[in-house]
Amino acid sequence: MKPGTIIKVFVLLLAAGILAAACISNRLPNILPASPTPKPTPTPIPMEVIVNEIKKAAELVTVIVQEDVQPANYHQINGTCGLLTLDDTIIQYTGSGSVRAGIDLLLISENDIKRSGEAVTVNLPPAQIIIVSSDANVFDTELANDFLVCKDNVAIKPESINLIQATVKQAILQAACDKNILEKANTFAKDYVYGLLKGLGFTEITLNTQAVGNCP
Repeated sequence: MKPGTIIKVFVLLLAAGILAAACISNRLPNILPASPTPKPTPTPIPMEVIVNEIKKAAELVTVIVQEDVQPANYHQINGTCGLLTLDDTIIQYTGSGSVRAGIDLLLISENDIKRSGEAVTVNLPPAQIIIVSSDANVFDTELANDFLVCKDNVAIKPESINLIQATVKQAILQAACDKNILEKANTFAKDYVYGLLKGLGFTEITLNTQAVGNCP
């Protein structure tokens, strides 16, 4: 075979190979894995936003306890019945009311919050008694003498009424404390703040509550 013929054959074979490769490339799927799309770096939530979101609840009333009480009878000395002065009057009374306890989230500052990525730790303010409402009802008076005509007409002195009301209020508060109202306030507040922080995108949440001291 002449040299010129050999060159022509080589050129034809090369062209055919290029065409064949092009056809195969168009028909076969791309077997190389696509480059992964980089995930955007999450923007950290400003600390001020976290504090403000928690403070929106302001004074978080978490627990309300209703109570009915009947403290010990109160002895009123030197009661009066008309023109009579009585030596001793036993006043029987009952009381009812409610106690509200919660956590003042307005006390939270940036110093109470620590965060690292999607983890956050919050130190909550102490639970406290917010308000005690009470109402006393005198239902009977008994005289420690023989003047039975005055039994239901004893004039209760103002200072006695004030003392009865104060006693009822304290008894209602004590009944709520016996039911662990401050511990319940801590638990309720933790649940509330946990849900709030979860909504802000945190996945690891630690909430520290203050130890409950003697209930007033």
